[in-house]
Amino acid sequence: MNISGDGILSSAYLVVGYVDSRLPVNPLQAPFRSAWNYMLSNYTKFQIATWGSLLVHELVYFLFCLPGFIFQFIPCMQKYKIQQVKEPPVRNLLNTFLLCH
Repeated sequence: MNISGDGILSSAYLVVGYVDSRLPVNPLQAPFRSAWNYMLSNYTKFQIATWGSLLVHELVYFLFCLPGFIFQFIPCMQKYKIQQVKEPPVRNLLNTFLLCH
């Protein structure tokens, strides 16, 4: 059994090739591949790391905050509010959602 890095790496490539051959063709692969190649050819690694991490951070933040924001407007969720009698104006909710990050 060859446990050198080259042997393990080549067997991993074989496994990936086998699994890839069994999966259906992804219709989004070509557009993502061309966008990825465009990004690598036109931007530095520093720009990709800086703006990419900012983009991922903002997407994760807003996606995790979105359910709580939406639950405030669903009538069956009103019983779980801490302050049942207070209704914040929509403008305050949007300011909290967008600006208090």
